[in-house]
Amino acid sequence: EACYPPGTFCGIKPGLCCSELCLPAVCVG
Repeated sequence: EACYPPGTFCGIKPGLCCSELCLPAVCVG
């Protein structure tokens, strides 16, 4: 499954962030 780059919405699903880090609403890298 594709992951989302920093700056994209990820809700509360950090597993979907490429960086595996997630703020309350945005992936961080």
